[in-house]
Amino acid sequence: MSVRWLALYSGKDPHPRMFDSLERALAYLERFERLPEEVLDSFALKLMGMGEATVAPPEAKQGYHLIYTDVQRQAKRDAEKGAREDTEQASARG
Repeated sequence: MSVRWLALYSGKDPHPRMFDSLERALAYLERFERLPEEVLDSFALKLMGMGEATVAPPEAKQGYHLIYTDVQRQAKRDAEKGAREDTEQASARG
């Protein structure tokens, strides 16, 4: 059985912050990222409707992407992303 989490990607950081509830993710965005309440409400509605949501400038100072995930899928996604980055770096060098 897998655990359902919320992964928050911010800006160009490839490593998400993980939250166990929508309330905790929104509290983080409000407190530390200082997103206004109307942006948070819109973000939450998109997430609940589609399972993922994105907010970007000018609504926020940087882009944020919040998606429901599970631990197994997240580990696979991170491994695939790491492999792509390694390939891109190797191509850039040679």
